[in-house]
Amino acid sequence: MLKTRVLVAVIALPLLVAAILAGSEIFSLVVIAALLLGGEEMVRLLRQGDHAPTRALLLGIVALLVITEALNDAYDIADWRAAGLAALLIAGVTVAIVRMERGAPRPMVDLALTVFGGLYIGELGRYLIALRALEDGAALTLIVYGCVAASDSGAYFAGRAWGKRKLAPRVSTKKTWEGYVGGVLAGMIAG
Repeated sequence: MLKTRVLVAVIALPLLVAAILAGSEIFSLVVIAALLLGGEEMVRLLRQGDHAPTRALLLGIVALLVITEALNDAYDIADWRAAGLAALLIAGVTVAIVRMERGAPRPMVDLALTVFGGLYIGELGRYLIALRALEDGAALTLIVYGCVAASDSGAYFAGRAWGKRKLAPRVSTKKTWEGYVGGVLAGMIAG
């Protein structure tokens, strides 16, 4: 696991820093691409848990939130976000009703998980894009990613050193409460 972390850091970290320093437009494109991949992963994970998320709705919410944020400074389209989100939610409810009529076991639960996944991923991306667009956005974005890296490393090393109590064994067999606390503290210290 440590080898993988180091390898990812050696390859991904310079690319991430380059994208951040290249400007908010380049960074926005990287964030949009990464979060759409994250949305695909969310759909896959939900399906593994015997849920039936609506891929188009989840990815549509993510895309709407991050793309409107990325384009807002140039085109002043923040107002479109609410209308677009309303349209996507109406489409989602329509799909849920059709699924219910066809005998799907949990169409409203699936809709709720789909919408939550899209909002969770999309709002994270929106925040990152908005942060990078600030006057000192490059430095602030680097600080955020530094805190995330410190938290991840702190969780890993604290869990390895002191981890005894499992955090969520059904989700991840190696995560511990001690690692969680180590990650929170390391992230706070880095910040």
